[in-house]
Amino acid sequence: MATNTVAAYHRPLVLNLALLNDQHLCPGTPSTRRRAACGSGTGRCYNHLVAIRRSTALIVLTSLLALVTATSGSAQSASPPVLTVQDAVWPPYYFGDSETHKGFAKEVLERCLPTGEIPFQFYSFPIVRMFNYLRSGEIDVHVVSKSAEREDFLWYGQEPLFVSSYRPIVRSENTMEVHSLADLDGHRLGAIRGVGYVEWFQSYLDQRDRAGTLEWAPDNESILRMLLANRIDVFINTVSTSKWLAQELDAADQIRILDFDVKTSPYYVVVSRASKAIPEPAAFLAKVDACIRKLKTEPIYRQLEEQYHLN
Repeated sequence: MATNTVAAYHRPLVLNLALLNDQHLCPGTPSTRRRAACGSGTGRCYNHLVAIRRSTALIVLTSLLALVTATSGSAQSASPPVLTVQDAVWPPYYFGDSETHKGFAKEVLERCLPTGEIPFQFYSFPIVRMFNYLRSGEIDVHVVSKSAEREDFLWYGQEPLFVSSYRPIVRSENTMEVHSLADLDGHRLGAIRGVGYVEWFQSYLDQRDRAGTLEWAPDNESILRMLLANRIDVFINTVSTSKWLAQELDAADQIRILDFDVKTSPYYVVVSRASKAIPEPAAFLAKVDACIRKLKTEPIYRQLEEQYHLN
């Protein structure tokens, strides 16, 4: 549409410039005009003609540039924003670009984000980069647990999407029990890099890391494989994630989940405080919360819980 608009203005301007020939301004034959250019008595007329032609051409070009700029600016301002929503590989809540499962959280978000107002697109980023992008506003929406640090750069909804617990995971033949952090001493401990553990447990991890007695893993599946391969004795992770991955690896009977609760937290829909796509985050989150609240009263919510083994 913009190209056609520019062309419509361009054609009559070119025609008018073509009509502006020296016959209209300086009567005489071409040879007379050539002599004028060489200093004859009609030179002033010829010079006047050249000046007018140049001025007219400059006006035409300036007008065209202004028209193109205005048209381009209008097209850009008319383009609707698109929300960037964090996807992840965090079963059973997210499965990234898997064609088999979407994930519990993703299915709820697809039903409850106000798509009629702002379209959205899921993207999957590693944990550390994901939090950096939430701070910068490059990710608009995600689902996370609360912490004082995160509230500095996130707006939180009020209705939990789900609740998840972090507990110690060991191999089934391991008879160790954990009742306090001291019970982890002397055992090969693993942790997932970038996960926001509760502060008192994070301090313990930092202490073990400085002592060189902590094994890091990049993601949930990697740390479970480290346990199954007997590279570590214990790690702390969400119960639902560890159960799901163990079933996928045909190793459900090879792990044991201990009772010691490191953290049980509700998870909320959040909006980056730096988001440019959501001008009214409070109103946006209120609509999402209302949808989640309503969804919990419907059969589909229980079906999703059963599908992803969350009940």
